[in-house]
Amino acid sequence: MTTTSPCGCLATTFKNTSGGTMTFSFLPPHGRTLAADEEITVYGGPTECVTRSSYRAGKRNMDALSSALQSGLIEIIRTPCVIVYDESDAASYALGSNDGNVVTVAPWCDGSEGSSSSA
Repeated sequence: MTTTSPCGCLATTFKNTSGGTMTFSFLPPHGRTLAADEEITVYGGPTECVTRSSYRAGKRNMDALSSALQSGLIEIIRTPCVIVYDESDAASYALGSNDGNVVTVAPWCDGSEGSSSSA
C-alpha cells in the first residue's frame, strides 16, 4: 500500500526494502510498521520528518535512519524538490531527472508529477 501526500513537491517518500514487514521507530508520527516494499509519503525533508523538532529524540532517530539506510532496510525514494526561479521568463521550476538528464518541471501540489522539459 502506498500512502500519498497531497503535495508531492513538499514531501519525502520512504520505502521498506528489508524484504519483510518491519517497524521503523523513526518514521512519523510515532513509528510506522511497513510491509515489504510498502512506501509512505510524509511532509518535509528526511531530516525534518525524523527529528520532529526534538534534539534528543532527533539524534536518536537520525542515527536509526542512518543505520537503516546503510543496512539496506529502507530507501528514500523522493525528497522535496528544489525550486528555482528563472528571471528571464518570471517562472519557478523544480529540478528533476529523466533518463539521467537534469530537467526542469513545473512545481506540483496536486499529488501528481509535473511535466518535464530539458534543462
